[in-house]
Amino acid sequence: MTHRLVALVLALALAPRAAAQGQPGNLTVDLDFMFPDITVTAPRAKIPQARVIDPRINALLLRLLEQKSELRPENAGAKNTSSALFSELTTLTGHMMSMRYSELGFLLTEGLAGVDDFTMQNKLEMVARTGRNPQMRAAALVALGHTKNDRFLPLFQEALRDVNLTVRLGALESLILSPSPSALFSLGDAASNDPSYTVKVMAAAAYWEKGNPAGREVLLRMAENSDWYARAEAVYHLGRLGGADERRKLMDFLGRETDPIVKAELTLALVRLERFR
Repeated sequence: MTHRLVALVLALALAPRAAAQGQPGNLTVDLDFMFPDITVTAPRAKIPQARVIDPRINALLLRLLEQKSELRPENAGAKNTSSALFSELTTLTGHMMSMRYSELGFLLTEGLAGVDDFTMQNKLEMVARTGRNPQMRAAALVALGHTKNDRFLPLFQEALRDVNLTVRLGALESLILSPSPSALFSLGDAASNDPSYTVKVMAAAAYWEKGNPAGREVLLRMAENSDWYARAEAVYHLGRLGGADERRKLMDFLGRETDPIVKAELTLALVRLERFR
């Protein structure tokens, strides 16, 4: 399972530019595809059930989440003395380090993912519903998603309609984790109707990956969208999930594409699909 919320936090800083241009959901709010996926490994899921996690660890993780969830994003900026160092990390590994240590939500998601304590789950649900900080709400949603518990499905479906893009992404990742048929229906709906290109493309890819070819059709349409971001993100997933037919279509797109970033994404997708030539 991949976690893109941290990269999205960086892109959200550009949201005022999109709003000023009258383009809600435009590429300026959706730059997460430029970063590799960060994997939530849910380390507690690998601990034998007979071994109980020290309650002090859970209490600290939850306290950090609750404290930051009460801070509005504009008041939650990290005062990190390493910020100057992060600006110098220009390699791919450096960017990943910068993202991991610039946003507490990723570390909390990693630590709380799959928590099975009923009281902890209830507190996470409260943060997901009522927290002021969208990054912490999203972290709580993804942590609950890793429980694979159907009782949280209505919470994820409700959060997928939230006005905040980060919250919707948290809900989307949680629904992708769910084996419920109702979750699959929600993915299909998001792929067709969400105002964000990120949510649409990610939902469509998951929908296709879970066996519904309608997701593939959404990706093919998005690969010809007028917005370069939508095209690039769709091409990435077509290269990741496709076969011989998708390779032929991407070769056709390559001959018509004008944007250099989309061209680069197309070449990478075609390299991945080279085995189908």
